[in-house]
Amino acid sequence: MSQSGFSLIVKFYLDNHVWIMDYVDRLTDTQLYWKATPTSNSVAFILWHLARWADNLQSFIPGMTDELSRRLPSNPQIWKTYKLAEQWGFPTEEMGFDDTGWGMDETLAGIIKFPARETLLDYVRQCFATVGTTLKLLTDDDLASEERPQPGNEDSWQPGIMVARTIFGHIQHDMRHLGMIEFLVGLQSGHGSITG
Repeated sequence: MSQSGFSLIVKFYLDNHVWIMDYVDRLTDTQLYWKATPTSNSVAFILWHLARWADNLQSFIPGMTDELSRRLPSNPQIWKTYKLAEQWGFPTEEMGFDDTGWGMDETLAGIIKFPARETLLDYVRQCFATVGTTLKLLTDDDLASEERPQPGNEDSWQPGIMVARTIFGHIQHDMRHLGMIEFLVGLQSGHGSITG
């Protein structure tokens, strides 16, 4: 069965999450929480940030077009539903755009404390699984449709942008951050490649 270009975009996005989790599962706690300087980001921070964007995306998909709003149920963010910022002791008013870390003060980003490994990775896995389940419901027609503005995406929405282009933007974002994770592991161990 051949795949369309649109369905391949979804596949590449989801493949990123498989690669990220396969790689991170091999890391020690030291590698996960290590920071190059006291205020630098750790792998844990980058993973949380990736999960927050996946959580954000899965919550926005049902509102991206009239058809998706009609066909898909609303998807509240896991982060907000379970009040994880409060549970983890994060400064909720200072976590950047939609509590994703985007635009967050770098000093604060470097000093927040992350929960235990399995608590963090459980949230990451939930977000990756939920966005994956939601994306698999999209058709080629959905992906080729123009995305509409909705509350919360005012800063990133542009007229004429297709749903597929938004997903592709998330692919680029995740790949950049996977490279950052590899770099941080490489600084610690001398070898950070995901492929070897």
